[in-house]
Amino acid sequence: MKAIIYLRVSTARQVAEGESLEMQEHRLRAYCTAQNFAVHEVIRDEGVSAKTPLAERPGGKRLLAQLGPAVPHVVVLKLDRMFRNTLDALGTIAHFNTSGISLHALDFGGQAIDTSTALGQLIVTLRAGFAQMERDICRERTIEAIRHKRGKGEVIGQLPFGFSKVEGKLIEHPRRPEVIAAMHTLHQQGRSLRVIADIISSDYGSPFHITYSNVWQQLRKQQGA
Repeated sequence: MKAIIYLRVSTARQVAEGESLEMQEHRLRAYCTAQNFAVHEVIRDEGVSAKTPLAERPGGKRLLAQLGPAVPHVVVLKLDRMFRNTLDALGTIAHFNTSGISLHALDFGGQAIDTSTALGQLIVTLRAGFAQMERDICRERTIEAIRHKRGKGEVIGQLPFGFSKVEGKLIEHPRRPEVIAAMHTLHQQGRSLRVIADIISSDYGSPFHITYSNVWQQLRKQQGA
């Protein structure tokens, strides 16, 4: 029987450093040998986020195109190497089952799970559900923490142009309206965004050192106001 080994790492740093890839492939090849699977191909999705559905990844497309009666097994180290969430996992596994394809995942406490069995399907369903729940809880906590800080008037994220943060509070620089007015005047005179940025940075000093993209953002905000 033939099997495809699927590997994924999500960040450019992991790709550059080879993090996980060699370890994943070594373990998965050992599993295939133990199961008497001939490795048809090793497919890698490097620098691809789990948020991207399997069918939209370069390697994922290739994997799905080759699986079938001649190659009925796909072997991964962890479920999160393949799936973005519970629905993605369950939908793909359901498709595999109706097509006679087995997914083998090796990250279950040192044991491998085979979705061609009823027990394997149950465990994968529960595992995917718990993983989704953990992500949702983490997201809820983050949202609640941000809401709490905003309720106290604390600054979240990047400071608005012309503002500083003092003891968690936004303080507008007294010359901010003057600087914004100068931007509009220079823009009406036909000066380029880059020239405007250079003039503002030179004339108004360090509190207003900006780039041409900052100028464009401020002009758009004022036009939409």
